[in-house]
Amino acid sequence: MPVGSNPCAEQYCACPPFCRPGTVAWRTSRLPLASPRWSFATPLVIEVQGARQFVSPAAQMVCSYDPATGQELWRVRYPNKWSIVPRPVFSHGLVFVCTGYDGPAELLAIGRRGPAT
Repeated sequence: MPVGSNPCAEQYCACPPFCRPGTVAWRTSRLPLASPRWSFATPLVIEVQGARQFVSPAAQMVCSYDPATGQELWRVRYPNKWSIVPRPVFSHGLVFVCTGYDGPAELLAIGRRGPAT
């Protein structure tokens, strides 16, 4: 399973455990972010319709990437909020992400039609 780094940066990279220490499997660009640009969350690999996805919470958004290539598959923005410590959860076809560090916490349920709070 890939391990992410720089969850707050404009560039994101993944380092699978089978790589030699210090090697990077892929890098992908992210949109420039407003401040704050930091986040504390662990990514999650899920399987949707037979395809794996690397779900990565970040500052003001959560993104999903192809774990083999780093190509972005989808993104949900939550401006002026950022991901906090809980890891995303995948159940019943939904990705659940917690946001709201500097205010009331929100739990987003993200499905094919986008997020619901």
